[in-house]
Amino acid sequence: MTFAQRAFIGAIVGATIALLFHPLSRPWLQYGLWRFSPSQTVKSSPWLAGTLDSLPQPKSEEEVSLWAQIACRKIANAEPMSRDNLLLLTELVRMAAEKEPQNAYWRQCEAVFQYTLQNQDAVEKAWHRASSRTNWNDYQSIRIQKFLDRMAHESGAEMAWHPAVAYQLTSTDTPRMIYSLGSSLIDESSTLDTRWATFENGLLLRDGSKNRQAAKYGHNLMEIAATGSKNSILKRREVTATKMQFPLDLLKQRSDTDSQIAVRGLKVNEAYSALVFSPTSAANLAKLTGQAALSASLPGSLALTGTIAGLLLGTLILFRTEQPSKPWPIAVPLTLAFGIGLATYFLTKLLLPAFWVFLVLALFALRPPIALQSTPPKATLSIKLLCFSFGVLTAAIVCAGATASSTPFQSLISALPSGWWSDIQSTIFYSLLVLIGMYLFLAQVIAYRLRRSAGKFILHISKTTLAVAALGCFFCSVILTPVCIMWDHKIHTELRMISLNETAYYLNR
Repeated sequence: MTFAQRAFIGAIVGATIALLFHPLSRPWLQYGLWRFSPSQTVKSSPWLAGTLDSLPQPKSEEEVSLWAQIACRKIANAEPMSRDNLLLLTELVRMAAEKEPQNAYWRQCEAVFQYTLQNQDAVEKAWHRASSRTNWNDYQSIRIQKFLDRMAHESGAEMAWHPAVAYQLTSTDTPRMIYSLGSSLIDESSTLDTRWATFENGLLLRDGSKNRQAAKYGHNLMEIAATGSKNSILKRREVTATKMQFPLDLLKQRSDTDSQIAVRGLKVNEAYSALVFSPTSAANLAKLTGQAALSASLPGSLALTGTIAGLLLGTLILFRTEQPSKPWPIAVPLTLAFGIGLATYFLTKLLLPAFWVFLVLALFALRPPIALQSTPPKATLSIKLLCFSFGVLTAAIVCAGATASSTPFQSLISALPSGWWSDIQSTIFYSLLVLIGMYLFLAQVIAYRLRRSAGKFILHISKTTLAVAALGCFFCSVILTPVCIMWDHKIHTELRMISLNETAYYLNR
């Protein structure tokens, strides 16, 4: 090894150690390197409905809103709830409404619970009261902020995958039940007052909610109230005509102010349809989510792959590869090939992988006459190409497996499109099986052509292959760590805005 090679290896190892212990870069190396267990904050935190171990005491409006979300989720999923619990929830949201008289959220929740209790008069009373309020706040953004603060404390830095996870845990059960209740009140016999109350409740829900799906429930509720029907078979021209008639009816039977509110609300609905509910919004979110998972775990996965390759290289260096005085009998590689192939079949229940293992190992039984001659230049080039290509491919597969197994990726896997990461263990196992088999097969072919001992030849070139994988991974980890940090910060800004106020993000970008 030359002085330049030693200096390069020392620089790479030293830079990796420095990045690993520096507080600014350490968070981006921990995932994929040694942290693969589920996030404790995601697994159990007291702020979001999807992460609760137990309900907190309803001492504040923020906690009462969490009770309402849990109850709406149970109602939406048709889970049984006792009448006493529903009465308790009704009383809690009434008390919250007295403390926040202008927050329509509480009266809408009261209407939902009264509807579940089948108190129709109380439903209409609460529904009309909610429509006269001026704002809508379910306190979920405040609790998401606390969740993000805890995630940053757990990871040691603010990372883009935190708001991506928070977004996936955002509850829309309450807006869903509000929409379900409001749409049930609208039919061909509904009075203009009921339609107007439903329209105003939809308007409050659309403008007050900070989640795209929740805003869509409010948007749809306004459309139903304006058309006076849930009939989706109506032609576009009929829907437009009916919606235009709604402000005119309000002008004749109620007031000019109500008519103007309806006109503005329907116009803003069109903007929501074009900007917030467009297919590109969902595609943009999926892209950002995938990038957040990758930027958080790629540097650590590269470092882990380099460490594994380095340990295997050290093992081979310590392993003596001198030519044995007496070669093994042919029965030894055949027996090993049969035994390992049989074990592969019992593990995978598949015949093709087992046959592949048997074939690759059985080829070691072929022993050409040994000739200790110099390696031809063409063969040297083939060996270098074999070592480099398979070193890079093997490292890529192991790195991909480590990335897909990391905490950020596993926390966001439900939000990503289906792919090979849906079954990581099998994908990585079969990929490595094919790749290592091809490596051994080609190495045996070259050894046979050079009239060399296949076993000793493979052990010799494997050192070069592992050195390529180890140094390449450590070098890429050092280079990509600051790149991923900057990339992650950029994604974090956008995902944070989406998780805390998604509708404003799409309307103002």
